[in-house]
Parts: sequence; structure tokens; C-alpha cells
Amino acid sequence: MSESVLCPKCESNQVMAQKHGFSGGKAVAGILLTGGIGVLAGLHGSSDIDVHCIACGHKWNPARRVVEERQTVADKKANQERRWRHNFYRAVEKGDYVRATRLLPRLNIEGEIDDVYAELKSQDRKRRIILTVQILLILLFSVWFLYKCG
Repeated sequence: MSESVLCPKCESNQVMAQKHGFSGGKAVAGILLTGGIGVLAGLHGSSDIDVHCIACGHKWNPARRVVEERQTVADKKANQERRWRHNFYRAVEKGDYVRATRLLPRLNIEGEIDDVYAELKSQDRKRRIILTVQILLILLFSVWFLYKCG
């Protein structure tokens, strides 16, 4: 069984792959910035492959597309996790332990509902604290950088 490449836009199988070559523009920019060794900048991206659809003219990079698709799957999984937690929290907070018990197997966590609830809330608090610290560090670094450069 052979898999044919289809255009993600029009789903045509009339596609053509093209490998990037040496880039004269990148080489010139590299020479201007760093001198003779900058000619190597022309090789940057020379092994990349783009695929062009002959039917509709759409162009894409298959390697980048795979990364984007994996990120989309990871984002969907994270959204499902957030929805599950929200529903679990709501069920426990309303005292609906039957619904909370049905939601519990999604994370493969065993234990009493109240213990699981407390553990998940604790994890959420830790995540929020870490995110807040990261944002503060970025802001402090930005202010420091602007002060030093300004």
C-alpha cells in the first residue's frame, strides 16, 4: 500500500517536491556581516524541502507541517484535560460525587474523591505560581535590559 502526498488545501495528488539550494542572498548578507566566512550562511536551509501543488499553487514544508500537526494534537489533549478538570471540580464542589466518580478514571488516579480534588487543586496552584514567577522574571529582565541599553 503506497501513501500518496495530497495537497492540504485542495487535496490534489498533483504535487512536486523541491529541495532548497544555495542562497546567494544569504551568502551576501553573511559576507557583509561577518566577512569571508559569512558565505556559509548561503547554505543555511539548503537541505529544506518544499512541496508545491501543481493544481492550486499552494506551497508547504512537510517537516514544519508535521511539527504543527503534533502541536495541534498536544493542544487538543491539553484542552480536553482542562475541560475534564473543570467538570471534575464542578461536580465535587456541587457535591455530585456520582458524576465526580465517573470522571475520575480519566486520569488513572485512585483514592478518595476529596483527596484527588485536593491534589489536583494543589497541582493547579503550583502551576500558577510557576507561571507567575516566569512572567515576573521576564518582566524584570526586560526592564533591566532596557535600562542597560537605554
